[in-house]
Amino acid sequence: MKRRLASRHAAERRFRLFGLGAIALSLAFLAYLLFTMLRSGLGGLDWAFLTGSDSTEASVAGIWGAAKGSILTMGVTLALSFPLGVLAAVYLEEFAPKGQRWVEWVEVSINNLAAVPSIIFGLLGLAVFINTLHLPRSSPLVGGMTLALMTMPVIVISGRNALKAVPPSIRNAALAVGASPVQATFHHVLPLALPGILTGTIIGMARALGETAPLLMIGMRAFVSTPPGGITDPSSVMPMQIFLWSDEIDQAFVQNTSAAIIVLLVLLLAMNGLAIYLRNKFETRW
Repeated sequence: MKRRLASRHAAERRFRLFGLGAIALSLAFLAYLLFTMLRSGLGGLDWAFLTGSDSTEASVAGIWGAAKGSILTMGVTLALSFPLGVLAAVYLEEFAPKGQRWVEWVEVSINNLAAVPSIIFGLLGLAVFINTLHLPRSSPLVGGMTLALMTMPVIVISGRNALKAVPPSIRNAALAVGASPVQATFHHVLPLALPGILTGTIIGMARALGETAPLLMIGMRAFVSTPPGGITDPSSVMPMQIFLWSDEIDQAFVQNTSAAIIVLLVLLLAMNGLAIYLRNKFETRW
């Protein structure tokens, strides 16, 4: 018996050591990345860089044009993917008939779409939105619609998980006092599940903010010297701007590339921090 306990304790210690080693290795790579980016790009972060647009001259090139394109693209993505994804999650979890083959087929398809490479969504956006519907190329409208296709499965899956976490007693109590199934869902269940849905949505939007492959397929790698005035104007996005600057022969763009990466990392960390804040503030313990 003592040998078994000693062997189990030794295995647990080895597991902890492996876990700590994996965490330390990950943090070391992250620290190296941050140190390299800060060393190369911190000197290029000034007001002119943050408010300027792309240029062939590294000394006057700025990130605002691409940042505004990212903001408009994310706005279109959120406006399309959030309501459609939440409504799809509510229907599949609360109202879809159980055991129907077509419902199972839809559920499997959504799970598979969440794992599809992002460039496939770019090809779909190119084929449908540009070649078929003839929407403006390189625009935040097409970029947002393409990223909405990629983000929606993530929102549906997170929404269904959040709805499942609400105890059945909430539904039964609402039905017992005379509420209809629709009223019980939208007045009682959905508000309690909303923090989890918002957390999954923000994480999906953060992933979409850093995507380049889908936007590359719809032409958002064009040189745009002025910020877009609307969602139909030609535009670039921050990840694509970083890619274009990193491909420049002029070594002066190295500082711009690092500075743009710092700005993008700050936005990503802010979005993930917002997701953590919403989860901790509104999450209900059952």
